[in-house]
Amino acid sequence: MSRSLPPRVWLLRSALTLAALALLISGAGAQEPDPASLQNPSSANANGSVRLTSTIVKIAPAQPQAATSPSSIRPAVSQKLTAAQRAALRTFERARAAFTGFCKDWENKLSQRERDNLAAIEWKQQNGWMVGQYLGYSRIHSCTCKQSPRGQPVGELTYGETNNYLTGKTVDEAIHSKPKSTLATETTEIFGWGKKGWEY
Repeated sequence: MSRSLPPRVWLLRSALTLAALALLISGAGAQEPDPASLQNPSSANANGSVRLTSTIVKIAPAQPQAATSPSSIRPAVSQKLTAAQRAALRTFERARAAFTGFCKDWENKLSQRERDNLAAIEWKQQNGWMVGQYLGYSRIHSCTCKQSPRGQPVGELTYGETNNYLTGKTVDEAIHSKPKSTLATETTEIFGWGKKGWEY
C-alpha cells in the first residue's frame, strides 16, 4: 500500500509537470516546418484548415555604383561612317579647299572677258556722238561650296552683270569716258567637281 503525498508536495509536483509540458509544447511550435508539408495557401484540407506557405527571397548585397564620367557615356546608335561616306567626305573637303582659288580665277576670267567686250565694241554715230555698248562684270559676290544629296561637291558663285555704254565726240574720247549702266543683273553660276577638279 503506497503512502499518500502531503497536499503541499502534491501541488508542487503538479505545477512542475505542467511547466514541463508547457516547455515541450512551446519548443515543438518553434521548430522549422517540414517543406514537404507546405502547400499553397489557397488550398484547404478536407477539415477546412489552411496550411501556410512561405517563400524565401534572396536579396544580393548592394554593389557600389561605379562613377559615371562623361567619356563613358556613348550613344546607343553607332555613328561610324561607311568607307564610301568617308571617301565622299575626303573628296568634298578637297573640293571645298580648292573652290576659293577657283573663284579667284573665275573673277580674273570675268575681268578679261570685260576687256575683250570693250575691244569688240561696234561703235555707232548718233546725233554727232560716238556710242558703244558692252557687257561688264563686277567682282565675285559669293563663293560657296556645298555637298549635294548624293555626296557630290557643288560650287556656286555669284557676281553682277551690267549693260554699259560709252559716249564721246570720238571713239578715243568715248573709251576714256566713265561708263553708264542701263541694266544690272545678279548672275549665279554652278560648277561640278570632276576627276581633274572644278569643271566649267
